[in-house]
Amino acid sequence: MGSTNSELFHPLVAETFLLFLEALAEPVIPYEFYFKSWIARNNFISCRNVVNEIPRVHRSVFPYLISFLREILNHASSKGLMENCWQPYLWNSFAGAN
Repeated sequence: MGSTNSELFHPLVAETFLLFLEALAEPVIPYEFYFKSWIARNNFISCRNVVNEIPRVHRSVFPYLISFLREILNHASSKGLMENCWQPYLWNSFAGAN
């Protein structure tokens, strides 16, 4: 087959993660915070303030979500894969907000 287990593992984990996100009744960033998140996107302190407003259960998951996405993007960069593959899952809801 020519692929190592590591090469197969990352896409499978990413796909599983996307299925998990799609199955959530409410996203990690709750709908009511979408507009605030969009407005704050270019300012670290504003972003941190929005994250601090998110309910605790969601806020607890957020660092793990960001760490996972960072790892996937690092892997994608090292393999020459397209980083924008995550964009539809993360930002589609913001499309009408600008």
